[in-house]
Amino acid sequence: MQEIRWLSFRSIPFLVCWTTCASLLPALQVHAQQATGAVYGDVAADAAATSRLVIRNLNTGASQTRTPGADGKFSVTGLAPGAYRVELQIGGQRPVWRDVLVRPGSATPVPAFVAADLKGLTLETVQVHADAVNNALDNTVPIDVSTPVLVRQYNQALFRKTGVDTSGASDGGSYANLLTQLPQMYMSQVTSGQGSGLASFNGGSGTETRYYINEFDTTFDYTGAGASSVPGDMIGSAQVITNGASAKYSNAMGGSVAATTKTGDNTLRAGFASSIVLPSSRVLNPKVRPYLIEQRDGVNRYYYQDLSTNGQTETAFNNTYSLSGPLIRDTLFFNVVVQNNRPQAQAQFMAGEIGDEWRTTRAAYNNPAANLSWVISDAQQLDLTAAQSDRKNYTRIDSLAEPSNPDAQRSYLRDVLFQSEDAFYLGRYRWQINQRMDLSLMAGYFSHMEKNTFSDAGLYAVRIDEPGGVEHVLASGMRDSQEPANYRKRGFRADYTWQLGAHKLQVGAEHYDLSFDSFNVYGRNGNYRYLNYGRPTERAIVGDLVVPADTPVLLTQVFNSGGILTQVNRGAYIEDYWQAAERWVVYGGLRRDNSGARLANGRNVLGLYTTSPRLGVSWDVRGDSSMKLGASAGVYTMPVPGVILTSLFNDFSDAYVAYTYSGINPDGTPIAPQQIGSYTNASIIGEPVAMTSRNLRNARQDSYTVYLQDNQLLPHWSGTLELNHSSVKRALAVWNDLNSSLSSPAYVYLQSLGYADPHLGNNMLINPGSAVVIDNDLDGDGQRERVSIPGSATGLAKPRRETYSASLELVHPETPEQPFFLLFGYTWKHVYGNYEGYYGETNGNVLGAPNFRYGALSAGSSGALPADVRHVLRLNASHTFGASGLSLGLGAVWQSGAPRSCYSQHPDPTDAAHDAGLSAFYCDGVAVSRGSLGRFPSWWTLDLNAAYEKHWGPQTLRLELNVGNLLNQDTEIASVPFYGAYAGTVDGRPTWERDRYYGAKTALYPRTTGVILRYNWN
Repeated sequence: MQEIRWLSFRSIPFLVCWTTCASLLPALQVHAQQATGAVYGDVAADAAATSRLVIRNLNTGASQTRTPGADGKFSVTGLAPGAYRVELQIGGQRPVWRDVLVRPGSATPVPAFVAADLKGLTLETVQVHADAVNNALDNTVPIDVSTPVLVRQYNQALFRKTGVDTSGASDGGSYANLLTQLPQMYMSQVTSGQGSGLASFNGGSGTETRYYINEFDTTFDYTGAGASSVPGDMIGSAQVITNGASAKYSNAMGGSVAATTKTGDNTLRAGFASSIVLPSSRVLNPKVRPYLIEQRDGVNRYYYQDLSTNGQTETAFNNTYSLSGPLIRDTLFFNVVVQNNRPQAQAQFMAGEIGDEWRTTRAAYNNPAANLSWVISDAQQLDLTAAQSDRKNYTRIDSLAEPSNPDAQRSYLRDVLFQSEDAFYLGRYRWQINQRMDLSLMAGYFSHMEKNTFSDAGLYAVRIDEPGGVEHVLASGMRDSQEPANYRKRGFRADYTWQLGAHKLQVGAEHYDLSFDSFNVYGRNGNYRYLNYGRPTERAIVGDLVVPADTPVLLTQVFNSGGILTQVNRGAYIEDYWQAAERWVVYGGLRRDNSGARLANGRNVLGLYTTSPRLGVSWDVRGDSSMKLGASAGVYTMPVPGVILTSLFNDFSDAYVAYTYSGINPDGTPIAPQQIGSYTNASIIGEPVAMTSRNLRNARQDSYTVYLQDNQLLPHWSGTLELNHSSVKRALAVWNDLNSSLSSPAYVYLQSLGYADPHLGNNMLINPGSAVVIDNDLDGDGQRERVSIPGSATGLAKPRRETYSASLELVHPETPEQPFFLLFGYTWKHVYGNYEGYYGETNGNVLGAPNFRYGALSAGSSGALPADVRHVLRLNASHTFGASGLSLGLGAVWQSGAPRSCYSQHPDPTDAAHDAGLSAFYCDGVAVSRGSLGRFPSWWTLDLNAAYEKHWGPQTLRLELNVGNLLNQDTEIASVPFYGAYAGTVDGRPTWERDRYYGAKTALYPRTTGVILRYNWN
């Protein structure tokens, strides 16, 4: 049985019951994933007993009344984002007020109401605003001394002045949402994650970040990548935590990115925007420069890094329509946004390694969304959000009679239709029961479907010439599966707060149900590879399938996998924010999580429990929220991505059959085939206990952060110095190192125990570097038995990822007196170890990192990881030229190069690791460690945003010009790291056949130019 530690899941209902019957302690703290904010401040102590405060939303009119404590302190949480007026009333005296900006996920300090405010001064004398820098709308790192958590804030006003295109950014559904791009636009702390292309936090893969919209975890759990497709123009603001998140929401080994959607208010507003993507041209939108692989038989072969390499994209229009306002003044508000591309985007280009296909594409998407806000009373509010997205990409494929000649005669081959549909529904209820108690309830649903449909699938056949593996397509059928993939996610959460004295205890629970339904069959209509081997020695081409000497061979392949899997992620937390002294807040929190999975037959196959403590402290250095020192430490984990679980907990089979043949027919079928062998790599699901190591525990990362914020050392500037360290202590991995007649460290160990041919018919989920406890039939006698293999005997190294970083960020908000915005960021980072992340590893696949699947691949696996980008400089700037309506923005980034690695096939065909493909750390016969082959060049780019804005009455017209990579830099930033396959021995030494793609370069994307037209009424 799996180990159950001191706090079983039965304790989660115990924690939940605190939400209704426990005395929970108070504080001001709110969290980056929250859709609401807070205000806090002080009233002169001698006036506190006779005063009251009215906090009024200037947009909706909603108001609340509070009385300060005996010490004069006050705080109000659960406020919708926006502009507020905090009014102090004392008896019959004239009230005084402060105007403040409430941001989601943080608390805003209200400048103190001091004695001078209460001595009959005129209203004009006492009407002062919150600190201009900290309260500025475009300050990305405002100081919040009520929490040790460092939260970065980005809003739509900032998007506009720095040229972020929210109109088209949401096209692409779960993989291209605005949230997944924002950190890379503004933060020097993040790098682009290898494999996923998403922002990488704390040295992890891009798939270890969690994404939230209005408090709902919208992370696409199948791969861990991206957020649901709420239109970009509906996102009013986004909050990012790089490290040190509190216990309430976050359990991520990367960062946390959250968004709050815009709501309507008492003003009726309408708008239209069109993001215009200009067509390919030499000056404005030059084509990607393809990398020449080789010249053979008079034909050039290229490595294409983008479909626009050798074609023409037409003008595309990504349109946004918006309408918002009151349905019932002060009570019911709506906001509707629709994004689409009309007319459809079109492109034409050559495809195929030698350009023997001509493709014509049309793409269309439609993304409506609506938000309804009901202010039930001054203390209660209900918010409903709904969004849908459907996308269709149609491709017509023609064959070219003359490769690489777009004017050659074309013959129709087939049509391909890609479809995807997303849906997102969310409801949130907030109730401020009284001055000390708050209740929040949330329920949400998210679904994603995608499918490929082909007009003609048919046989796919290719002849591969040696040496070099040059492919000659003989029959152009489709190997891809046409079955749809469906993903659904439901979530519920409840949070309860009770403020009492100097404490706040907050408790809550969440429950997410996820289901995956995907079955794939590749090659069902025939997937033929003709291998013209003429070598004088026999050779194993896959598994133990050996090709005789001097024998051309036909190898067929059929791969099937998938099924239905249900995943359940549940969690509960309890946390305390303690105002330990006048300027000190001490935080302690505890999460308890359960990550489980069920098969289609309802049988449980996974149930991992994790306890995650969190600690933190915040020091208001000057006592006026102008300087803050914060620190935090915590244990973090994350749910297992479904792409691993569906591959592990459903049957799969990869079947190969080899034939000799005497010739090839014109349609690609063989003449006189004779079978000479077969090989099948399969995982057959049996008893659930056989699928996981019986001592399995979830992944663990320890994270630490210390930071200093200041708003006074540099006048008009906000500065943040941040130091982070994170360390992976435990990981999950799919293990496949026990195969019949193939050696491995575990195989040799079990043979020493008396098993003649110890092997498993399925993969297993394990903790690499720890003992593997097997409950399975190891010797083929039909009887399960339990055997423990010591971690040292598996040959697997313990997972390790050490990340150290230091960041400096300076922000100059735009003011009427100084009409420019400037954000400067610098980060030094060092990331090393043997673990890139759950999914998206450079040489990994849906089963994760190969060096944790096979013991023999541990050699050389430790070194500089892809996220080990030592230096990043980022600059965002915007300047408004008086009343002219003109503004100019620049974005610049300089980044040192990432480390280089090289992968080849393991050189021992008798070892199970030989089946891992190009995953061993060898390069041209030489063993090399990860990241030890130098670094890619450093690179830099410059982006431009220019705008003209015209106002007349309530109307605004804005025209923007956005240019990416203005100077058209083409520095190499990556290359294909896979050297080649094992080619046998020569004079007793292993040799490898160099893959012709090895070293193919990927450069910076060329200059892109687009225009955005916006019209707004009110």
